[in-house]
Amino acid sequence: MSGPEILKYVQSGRIKISPFAQKNLNPASYDLTLGDQVTEYLIDGAIDVRKPPEVRHRKIGPDGFVLQAHSAYLMHTAETICAADTVAVIDGKSSLGRLFLSVHQTAGFIDPGFLGQVTLEVTSYHSVRIYAGMRFCQMRFHSIVGEVALYDGHYQGSTAKGAVPSLAHQQMKELDG
Repeated sequence: MSGPEILKYVQSGRIKISPFAQKNLNPASYDLTLGDQVTEYLIDGAIDVRKPPEVRHRKIGPDGFVLQAHSAYLMHTAETICAADTVAVIDGKSSLGRLFLSVHQTAGFIDPGFLGQVTLEVTSYHSVRIYAGMRFCQMRFHSIVGEVALYDGHYQGSTAKGAVPSLAHQQMKELDG
């Protein structure tokens, strides 16, 4: 969608971005800002997808947060997103890509009906100081052809607030029956 089309959808309520700032609207995307929570995995050996991961939660303070080189973090958008009849895709900002900072690894796809803050899988090649509230990623919206089935997964509503660690262990319980 173009920026003006995204704005029409926001004004009509078909796309909800809260808080919304028109200055973050681009020609074909919307800039999202970084929330203040960081989740780090505490890894001793290997992560077992059948078990809840051990994590440490941290806050990004006014002096920012230094991402260590060759490290991975879960962060989140400050904005809550909901779009019932579009698909959204998260991309990093080019200014951060030029610092060799990756905003998401594989989970940049937002299903229609998702409601929550978007968890970002952030990796950094160099040490970089980042700040809550900075423009951190951009979201593209795509129209859907055909009947829309709304997202009804593990990461929704209250479980999609903040930097949410993997819930793969719940999916494994479903598999194991």
